Amino acid sequence: MILDPDGVERDWKAGYLPPAEDFMAWLQSAVDGRLTVRDLRRRIQAEPKNPEVRILLGRKHQERHQRDEALALFREAAALDPKGVLMTRTGDGAVVSCRELAEFETARTYTVTWGTMERDWMPKFIKSH
Repeated sequence: MILDPDGVERDWKAGYLPPAEDFMAWLQSAVDGRLTVRDLRRRIQAEPKNPEVRILLGRKHQERHQRDEALALFREAAALDPKGVLMTRTGDGAVVSCRELAEFETARTYTVTWGTMERDWMPKFIKSH
């Protein structure tokens, strides 16, 4: 967890995955205030029709097992791209619509967060895409 000098939470990261350079890049962006929870919340206010920002913030909540918050953001993101025409890149570089990515993250949330495991979501996602 990264805190501001006044003790207010700036950002968090659940766990560590190599390579170290990627983790250090995330840490530097958090220190710089880029792509932090606070930054993403500010960007949602500034860019209310941008689904990518909601997906990014939803992933932050997903990492913290904050299922309801994550799901709400993914649903909002999907609703902002109902025809699936706004394209984005996934973490591994694939180009997909924001709607598809938001729907995938919705299905994934039910399998990676605490609470009742709802396995039906991922097969439904796969069948629909």
